[in-house]
Amino acid sequence: MLNAIKACCRRLVAIHDPLQLPAGISESKLDLLAGKIGIGEIDGAFQSNQSVAGIADCLAVFFNGTEPTRAQLTLKKALHIVLEERMRLIALRVDPPTRYGFEDELNLCVRPHPFDAVAAQVLAKNAPKDAHIPNLKTSNRPRLVLNFIAHTLAYNATALWTLLAYGQRERPIQEYRVGAPSRIRNGDWTPLLQAARDESLAPENALLIVYERRIDQGTTPHPSARIDTMHVHFKRWAQEAVLSGLRLSWHLIVSICSGYRDPWTLQSAYEAIVIARQSLPMRRLSHNYRFEFYFDNEEYTQRHAVKAATLEAYGSKLLRWPHVSIDVSGCALSYLGYHVFCDGGPYLHRHLGASWAPSCKAVSVGMTHNDHRIANDGQVADTYRDLVSTHFAAGGKLLAYFPPSAIAGRRPLIAATTEAILRQLAKRDQWLLVIKPKAGHDFPQIKKLLDTYAAKLAKRDQTRAALVEYSASNKEVCPAGWLLEKMTLGVGMSSIRLEGVAKSKIVLNCYPILQDTPFNTHAKADGWAFENIEDFEAGLGRWLDGGPNTELPLTWYKENFDPYGDDESLARLAHLLFDADQTQPTA
Repeated sequence: MLNAIKACCRRLVAIHDPLQLPAGISESKLDLLAGKIGIGEIDGAFQSNQSVAGIADCLAVFFNGTEPTRAQLTLKKALHIVLEERMRLIALRVDPPTRYGFEDELNLCVRPHPFDAVAAQVLAKNAPKDAHIPNLKTSNRPRLVLNFIAHTLAYNATALWTLLAYGQRERPIQEYRVGAPSRIRNGDWTPLLQAARDESLAPENALLIVYERRIDQGTTPHPSARIDTMHVHFKRWAQEAVLSGLRLSWHLIVSICSGYRDPWTLQSAYEAIVIARQSLPMRRLSHNYRFEFYFDNEEYTQRHAVKAATLEAYGSKLLRWPHVSIDVSGCALSYLGYHVFCDGGPYLHRHLGASWAPSCKAVSVGMTHNDHRIANDGQVADTYRDLVSTHFAAGGKLLAYFPPSAIAGRRPLIAATTEAILRQLAKRDQWLLVIKPKAGHDFPQIKKLLDTYAAKLAKRDQTRAALVEYSASNKEVCPAGWLLEKMTLGVGMSSIRLEGVAKSKIVLNCYPILQDTPFNTHAKADGWAFENIEDFEAGLGRWLDGGPNTELPLTWYKENFDPYGDDESLARLAHLLFDADQTQPTA
């Protein structure tokens, strides 16, 4: 009952329904443009709007002990996210995804937002003249103010309740080298700790698993702690969370009253109080533990910057766990506030790092997904290991297909890509197809197409296709790194393409709206990135028959995404984390 009441209240005060497309996933040309033009507008607002700059200064005071630039980044990131989302909603109405072969599954009839007028102006200024961007007016201010009030009350109530219920006169501080949220790798850090032991380091009792939210569940063999049950130092919490929160709330209220007509002021004040609420768990954690490094993999939201600003005040550093290599523009990788940004190679920092925190240290460690402690035969189910080895023993070749996430509108593209693959493989008896979807993603259209394909092959007594299937626990049964190592050629989207080139393997891609990035520029020029299904199928046929260029130079790709290429990423991470004397190369 209580949860239902909470959900109803959240719905009443919500200022908008979020866009169903993640940042960096474009479904029209105007949508792609909207993801490229936000940074300049955000920087300009901070330079020209005194109210916005003043709110950023208040946040810096709130995060007492952190550098002002890092506190400012939290607000810039939050504003960039909402500006880009509102621009994309307008762009997708004006230039709909159906023009490019996507299904009409997006809910674009969302309630108006105070930032819509700003978004329309920015988009109109940068779009082609024939785009016909509507001239929108600022609206829905009362709902945004109501939401601000709700978050302000929630922040101060939470801070005060924590003080009264969990405050103690003295709080012992425990020290760990590394803190790791339980949601990353499901709390399983065995491969990393094994790498540390392989390097003769001593990681025992140096890593703490942190359950950051009440909903976090699970067990772990490592030491762990829950933030929602932690006590706080009474006097320090009263000063750092309660009194500082009241001061921030007052300044924000004054800003809203004086700048009610300015959407930048309204949105900045709202985002500032949200940021304050997001800081409470990390502040509470810091009253009990100290870390040299704390892991995070939420670079696409301002939460990572909030963590960095909070932890910095207590002497801890936020390290980006290199969970995936991505190649997108826009708010997904803008205004990063990490102390240490780990990635496979220097690509992201070189090409997208201009807006990041000046003190952010970029470190190249190689592709973690390809590390031999993660991607190895021991992790592979016998079904797939035997299938692949038997096929290779008979002199065959392997095509691996990595379907994308089941994002709204993609079903026609996924079906067309699968059909093109099956048509080409049906002509070539030496090829085995292994389809590896992401765990938790169900693709009934792929299963149907594959069944039809298998029925045709059965007439010739051949089995040349397999779909990787997961149990209810979604336990990995065929790691992508292992499949990349074994395959002759691949088809896929997003990060798997980058992981492939790190192993000198080509992963072909077909997507109607490719991001305008250096990687895609090289991939299109080298003949393995396509923007329509006809070109993709023709290109796939050429690659299956030996490739358009059997001597394709991969030097640029390797230097940018994995300059080591030795599948020892976790060993370098272990030295960075557990060896205080180790100096790691930067990007």
